[in-house]
Amino acid sequence: MTTPALTRQQLCAALTISESTVRRLELDGMPYTPIGVRGKRYDLDECKRWLMSVNGCKSAVFYTEITQGNLTGRCAALLFG
Repeated sequence: MTTPALTRQQLCAALTISESTVRRLELDGMPYTPIGVRGKRYDLDECKRWLMSVNGCKSAVFYTEITQGNLTGRCAALLFG
């Protein structure tokens, strides 16, 4: 079953991250589908898989934090909803 394509704001809400974090993750290679000239849509499952593969998160929800201007990832022991 595929998840519906999400807007950036919907992705932010689903992952509890900010829009600026999403933009940084895009630069790091997070997958998205271009829509028109400037629009983008995100597949939540695909983004979660990408985050887990990039950050080595095997458990569940990916949280981000900014430390001295650098994006770092850490995992919480929660299951995906």
